Amino acid sequence: MAKKRRTAAEKKRIRKLKLRLAAFIVALIISLIGWGFFNARVVHVKYADVNVRGLSMFLEGSKILFMSDFKISDQDDAVRSANLIKGFLQMEPDIIILGGDYTANKMSDLFRLQSQEGKNEIALRLREARKTFFTELQPVTARVQVYAVAGDQDSEVEGLFEDCALGGVKLIENAVEYVPVKSNYIALVGYGDILTGGSANFKFKGPTTNDPVIAVTHNPDAYPLVTSVMDFEGNAIADLVLSGHVMGPQIRLFGLDLFKGYTGQYKAGVYSEAGSHLIVSSGVGTQWMPIRFGSRAQAHMITLYRK
Repeated sequence: MAKKRRTAAEKKRIRKLKLRLAAFIVALIISLIGWGFFNARVVHVKYADVNVRGLSMFLEGSKILFMSDFKISDQDDAVRSANLIKGFLQMEPDIIILGGDYTANKMSDLFRLQSQEGKNEIALRLREARKTFFTELQPVTARVQVYAVAGDQDSEVEGLFEDCALGGVKLIENAVEYVPVKSNYIALVGYGDILTGGSANFKFKGPTTNDPVIAVTHNPDAYPLVTSVMDFEGNAIADLVLSGHVMGPQIRLFGLDLFKGYTGQYKAGVYSEAGSHLIVSSGVGTQWMPIRFGSRAQAHMITLYRK
C-alpha cells in the first residue's frame, strides 16, 4: 500500500511544532541556568537557637554569625563576599565566625591548571582576591570580633595568616581563643583542617573555666574527634560545633547528589551527639560553576540560650 504523502500544509504545521518544541527546550534550559545562578547568589539566613549547659545569664541571647566556603575566585567575588558580611551587621551579631575555603578555582581555570605556569598565575590571582576580601572587612572588625579557621583549599594559596590580619580577622588553628562577650567569655576552639593533616595532633582538653565551648572545624568529619573529649558526666566538652565544606551538595536533583566533592556522612543540617550540637553549613559560594540546584547558599545566625 502506497504511503500517503503529507500535504504542504501538514509539513508546515509539523515544522512549526518542531520549532516551538525547540524554542521551549531552549527557554527551559535558559530558565534553569538562570534559576541556578540566582540560587547561588541569594544567601539565605538559617536561624538556630542553641541551648548550652551552664550558660551564664549574661551570655543568654548572644548571637553568632557563621559563614563558610566563600569560594572567591576573583576581585569581584571578593568585594561581593565582603559586602555580604557588612550587610549582616544590621543583625547585630556579637561574634562573626568564618569557616574556611575562602578561595577556589573557576571553570575557566581548568586548562590553565595543566601547566605549572598556569597554576602559579591562578595562585597569584586567588591570593590577591583573598587579600581584597579580608582588607574589605576592616569596617566589620572595627565593630564586631571576627574569627576564622582554615579549610582544605586554603592550603593551596599561601599566606592565610597574613591575609586575615589585613582586615583584623583572627585566624585560629589548633588553638583556643577566649572571646570576650558581654563581660563574660566564650572558649572558641579552632581546628586545622583534617584533610590537610592540620588537626591530626591536636586534641582540645577543655576550658580552664566554666566558659561555654564552641568548636569550629571546616570539615564535619572531625565531629567525632571533637566530641570524643568529654566531661565527667559523659557529655562532650564542646557545646556547639560549626562546620562547612559539604557545599550542600551544590547540585541535587530528584534526590540525587549530582555535583559534590564531599563523600562523608554529613550533609548541610543540624546533628546532635554526646550532648553537643553540630551545625553544617552548605556555604556561601560555589565550586567551579556559579550555580546551585536543590541547595541554597547559607549563612547561620545562632542564638545561645541557657539549658
